Amino acid sequence: MAEGLPHMWIARAAWHVQLTAERDLFLAEHASALDTRVEDDHARRETERQRIAAELAEDREFRAATKRGHHQDIAALAYPPPAGTDPDQLRRHQWMVSGAARAAGDLVEGAARRIYADFERDLDALALEIESAGVTHGATTVAARKLLLADYLLAKTDGYLPPKHFMDRLMLRVQARRQPARRSVAAQPLPLE
Repeated sequence: MAEGLPHMWIARAAWHVQLTAERDLFLAEHASALDTRVEDDHARRETERQRIAAELAEDREFRAATKRGHHQDIAALAYPPPAGTDPDQLRRHQWMVSGAARAAGDLVEGAARRIYADFERDLDALALEIESAGVTHGATTVAARKLLLADYLLAKTDGYLPPKHFMDRLMLRVQARRQPARRSVAAQPLPLE
């Protein structure tokens, strides 16, 4: 409205067309740059997470940890947050270290399964090796024998924990090698007098 009369533009002004085109170009470039920055940041964080996971998987103490909670504690101590981080940075750092600890735990479990699968293929040879080394000699309880066997296997595998079913089978084989077959009392003939 100008002086009470309505006016209508039929064509856009050249300056308006140019300004609209520049704005659209700027918004498209900004969105593309933002997407690229987000993708680059995600790739950088993923690379860092994989690096930390590989380093944790190489740590003997990490491999010998018995629970995922222990893995998280070891990772948090090994990779503390940088000094002076704000709460958002702290949260992102903790998320990355926690994810790396989970990934490292998976790497360690996979490697341990492969190692102990190889041992299980020739369990008798491993039992003979343990018996000839005298690993469990002097142990008077099952718990003591398990502890000595676990320590021997941790040293032999550079810190990879044996699975429980493997330990049970190995205990049976080692025990069978130590005790000669005994005749039961019921198998002997009873006197008839």
